[in-house]
Amino acid sequence: MRPALPRHLIPLMNDGGDNLYCLDSRREGEPPVVFWDPTAGETQEPAQVASDFMAWLTERVERELAEEGQTGGQDT
Repeated sequence: MRPALPRHLIPLMNDGGDNLYCLDSRREGEPPVVFWDPTAGETQEPAQVASDFMAWLTERVERELAEEGQTGGQDT
């Protein structure tokens, strides 16, 4: 991967476009989830998208359930 992912970021999920959702292990306690864009370079400060893993996961699950409800639970 270019540029290299900083060592303090622990990948959780690829968004399908080379961007990554990661845990930022620089903080004490529960690490926040951040969005890392490889096109922004190694010196970027990734944007925080959730205060911790559970908040991020809950938001992802709720979004998927809402989208499923809009399509009636059928694959499109």
